[in-house]
Amino acid sequence: MGNFVTGTCVKTEKRHYYINGDKCYIVPTKRVFDSWRFPYVVKATEKDMAKYLRMGKVGFRPGSFVKNFSTGEMYLIAGAERRRIESPEVLIKYGFKRRKPQLVSQSEINLHKEGDPIEWQ
Repeated sequence: MGNFVTGTCVKTEKRHYYINGDKCYIVPTKRVFDSWRFPYVVKATEKDMAKYLRMGKVGFRPGSFVKNFSTGEMYLIAGAERRRIESPEVLIKYGFKRRKPQLVSQSEINLHKEGDPIEWQ
């Protein structure tokens, strides 16, 4: 196992990583990085990261409220899924009306598998 505890963000000379046990995930964009609000970032080298199994890319932090720049669709990130917001009433019901969604790209949206939409009930 590596030197970093689960939940740590590590910055190397090439990129940022999110540590989860003996695995690491690339933090692919600044918007994804910002969504996590890491309290601190540990500096390391790519050589230090060789101890970790690379698992791909991490998406937005669960609970993130995002809007696809190209389509205008809004999503709530729930776990590893993106859940499309189906109506304006959902925004009011869940308190999203008070905050603006983060504008994101299609490739960033695609970091999350599609989950069930959030509908007004």
